[in-house]
Amino acid sequence: KEVSATLQVLGRVLGKKGDLCASIECYEEALEVLRNISSSNDPQLAYILHACATAMYEREEYEKALELFQEAFKIRRSKMGLECTETADTFFMLGKCLAKNERNEESIENLKQVVEIRKRLLGPDSLEVANCYQSIGLAHNAKGDYESALQNIRDGLPARLEHFGEDSEEIAESYQAMGKAYSKLRKWDNALDSTVKALRIRKLKLGNDSIDCALSLLQLGEIQVAVGRSTEALKCFTEALRVLTLLNGKKDINVGETLKKIGSAYLSQGDFDKSMSNLKGSLSICREQLGDSSTDVADILMMMGQVESKRGNWDSSISFFKQSLKISKEHGLVKEVATVLLQVGQVLESRGDNREALECYEEVLRMLNPEENETKVDFASSDHQSIVAKTHNQIGGIYAEIEEFDDAIKSFQDALDVYKKSIGSESVEVAETIHNIAGVYEAQGDYDKSLESFTEALRIYQEQLEGDNLSVALAMNNLGINYARRNDYSKALEFCTEALRIRRAKLGPEHLDSCDSLYNVANILDEWGKDEEALKFYTEALGLYRENLGDDDIEVANCFQYIGTIHLRNGEEDYAFRAYVEALRIYRLEQQENLSVASILFNLGQIYKKRKDFDKAFESFAQCLRIRKSELADDELEIGEAFEQVGSIYAASKKSNEAMKFYQKALDVYEKTVGKESIPFARVLLEVANGLIEEEKYDEALNHYQQCLTIFKKEIEEDSDEVAEVLVRIGVIHNKRVDYEEALKFLTKAVKIRTNIFGRDSDKVSGTLFEIGNVLEEWGDSDEAIETYHEVSRITRMNHGPSHLMIAKVHKRLGSIHAEREDYDLALRSLDDALQIERDQLGDDAVDIGHTIMKMAGIHDGRSKFDASLVAYSDALRIFRKNLGDEDVAVALALNNMGINHARRKNYQKAIDLCIEALRIRKVRLGDEHLDIADSCLNIANILDEWGKADQAMKFYKEALDLYRSKLGADDMEVANCLQHIGCIHVNKNEHDQAISCFVEAIRIFKAKKGSDCLDVGSALFNLGRIYGKRSEYERALACFNECLRIRTAELGTDNLDVVAVHRYIDAIKRKMRR
Repeated sequence: KEVSATLQVLGRVLGKKGDLCASIECYEEALEVLRNISSSNDPQLAYILHACATAMYEREEYEKALELFQEAFKIRRSKMGLECTETADTFFMLGKCLAKNERNEESIENLKQVVEIRKRLLGPDSLEVANCYQSIGLAHNAKGDYESALQNIRDGLPARLEHFGEDSEEIAESYQAMGKAYSKLRKWDNALDSTVKALRIRKLKLGNDSIDCALSLLQLGEIQVAVGRSTEALKCFTEALRVLTLLNGKKDINVGETLKKIGSAYLSQGDFDKSMSNLKGSLSICREQLGDSSTDVADILMMMGQVESKRGNWDSSISFFKQSLKISKEHGLVKEVATVLLQVGQVLESRGDNREALECYEEVLRMLNPEENETKVDFASSDHQSIVAKTHNQIGGIYAEIEEFDDAIKSFQDALDVYKKSIGSESVEVAETIHNIAGVYEAQGDYDKSLESFTEALRIYQEQLEGDNLSVALAMNNLGINYARRNDYSKALEFCTEALRIRRAKLGPEHLDSCDSLYNVANILDEWGKDEEALKFYTEALGLYRENLGDDDIEVANCFQYIGTIHLRNGEEDYAFRAYVEALRIYRLEQQENLSVASILFNLGQIYKKRKDFDKAFESFAQCLRIRKSELADDELEIGEAFEQVGSIYAASKKSNEAMKFYQKALDVYEKTVGKESIPFARVLLEVANGLIEEEKYDEALNHYQQCLTIFKKEIEEDSDEVAEVLVRIGVIHNKRVDYEEALKFLTKAVKIRTNIFGRDSDKVSGTLFEIGNVLEEWGDSDEAIETYHEVSRITRMNHGPSHLMIAKVHKRLGSIHAEREDYDLALRSLDDALQIERDQLGDDAVDIGHTIMKMAGIHDGRSKFDASLVAYSDALRIFRKNLGDEDVAVALALNNMGINHARRKNYQKAIDLCIEALRIRKVRLGDEHLDIADSCLNIANILDEWGKADQAMKFYKEALDLYRSKLGADDMEVANCLQHIGCIHVNKNEHDQAISCFVEAIRIFKAKKGSDCLDVGSALFNLGRIYGKRSEYERALACFNECLRIRTAELGTDNLDVVAVHRYIDAIKRKMRR
């Protein structure tokens, strides 16, 4: 025992002097002596075993050390128990040694037990507990569980700082380990901070030329490479190489490893020659030191294959990969084999061999699937998972290229899930995968999802990459396009302009990607309404596309299409038409009939519609609809838009039933795609409501307008132009319903909104003022109406000159007011001015000219110049039939007025023929219940009544009466007028009771609508007085005549013939009463 004890002391002394080899020899001899004289459970034996194992651990003889620590721990646990400092110390070293033997799980479990023991023995804040946490952290680092590594190292750091101090080598070890963990987690700022701290301490304590400093420099360089700072990385690697060469010589294996890192950094910079030179130097050292079949050699060969791949030397690249693959397979290294196969797949993909590439990628996934591989490999480690994610990404790229989008998204999502789980959510790899997913969504047309994905990718790129990076430019470009789709043009332009700047800086101004950016910027400016700037960018893009791709490329067609849109928007229809036709030519040259062709046809249809060439417009929209139906599902938004336009052509062609059918189809599509509270739905509903006004279904139209108003206010804003337009339409309805005050209320609101948006002198304001003028005119406030029309004229002249069609419309309204005032000369001058403008702008036989001539004919009628009016009506009829056919309502109006003209000439048969034809057309076009039918019936009845055909007249009066009551209500003036006429027929037929009933009801309505003192009341009283006189009811007769006299005298004066007639009847009644 004394000899053993002496050898033990000698071993300890030699160990302190650093002679570990001699120290171990002493401990081993002491163990041999003690084993011969003591039992296997001797505590002294455990002491020497622990000391010897510690020396072996320091000499990195980890397998031998592990055996001795295990034996020592067994003895101490048996003799002293676990709750003992010595046992805990051995248990601690046993845990550390397990980690060095790559048995990290066992190491962590042992060390966790030691933590609890030491907490109980020494307290939770003791250095020994802190050292346990440090060792657990290192084991987690080795295992690849970096979050746990950081947590444990941080748990132990306070006590270690307190004991060792901030600038100690022990603390440098902690920072170095934390730097590694942060790096693996892609937390680059934290990684840089920790590694720089470790480097600073090591330089301070050990000097610049120490091995530990070199290790910190290497780790720092790797972090710089990861964040794209290859120049800074090369500085770190070069300094580490100097130190290692100085201390270990040029042939040292660590020198070879550092040369490999330098080669990798040059590869990331694209300097392939320097990369290959350093890799060759690394390969030479590794082969000399480790042999031709070492795993380090395999790793270098793989990197050399990457260099050749980047150079485009596919055969040479695959040759290097095969050499690497052979070595890795010999060693049974699953991860390394998978990595090389991944590289081979990328080379095959780059040269277009997608099928073979997919086979490689599938093999990689199979190898790294723990269910299919019995190799004892930690498949959950971040390194393995990174390979899995990269492989899924490559597979997704191939599927995206061949447009198998569902498979592409699945593969990209698999990659994303793996990346997020293994390296966190903030890495460039995650950003690239998200960007790939966004690209697939974009190709599928799911722009909401692509916007979300592009935004997230850009955020990560900007955080992880520096400078003018093309990945940043691509994400910005795609984001700009998405924001433009959401009408956020300022943001869209900001992104796309920056993308253009980066691409021009990195690729040059004539590169196709730069051209695409020009095109995208033009699109945004176009949608934003900045036509002049957009046209500039489109033109520049068009020139570059022609230069790069030729005159007949689809991109050229797209530029023409959008250039045409700008010209169309600015009223340059000829330029627009030529651009669209050229775009269509290119597509048809390629024999393509796709959605782009449908879009061009859609735009051409818009031009034809503006030209009122409804046949060609219909043809274009119908072709567009056919293509979209063949390319899209039945409920796609674009199909709804085509339905809407076809409906608009039918509406413009006065085919209201067909229009309503297509509008309803559009509404059905919009309800399914964007909902009943969407802008497109409201837009069509607005057109439906406009059609209902034509059918005089005012209540239904008003309900639709109110629904549109709610949608526009919610989806756009309270004071938008869309809201103003609905307010105008509601005002028009109230005007038609003779609710002038309510009409003015809505129209005034619309003017206020449009003035705020466009300014007082805008066309939108003048258009609304025109409607206000109509209301004032109908209400009888002709002076204010004239003032309003003059304001419309002023604005229009200022914006468009004196020959604009709105000026003609104003002249026509002024003509109507002057005619109402019986100032026929002034009325004719106004209408003649309107006619001159319309002929200059529209040609001699335009429909609008026909309507103006109709108004002039009406003035001739008012002046009793029936020959002139008949000529005018005939000319208008000719124009209407030429443009609209024989069955249009305008034709019916002209025929009706010509019939009245003939009636005034006592040519009753001709008058009836014309008016009956007008009635037939109106019933065909408007249906039997329209108010125009009632008006026609009333006109025919008046002619028949005047012709002396009372029974036939009564039939038409009653039909008119029923329609007026049905459409306008029982208290409308038209009802009262019909009752007056019917009453007169009853008088002539001596049907006095029926006549009295009609006149009494007419008087009630007249009083309710116009007051008790209106001439209509006087006329009905006059007729009643005559009936009562005939029936010898003189008191009643006299009362009626006296009231009639009062009204007529007040309204017409004492000398009017109608007043004189009342006096005659009063005198006659009084004479009869005196008898």
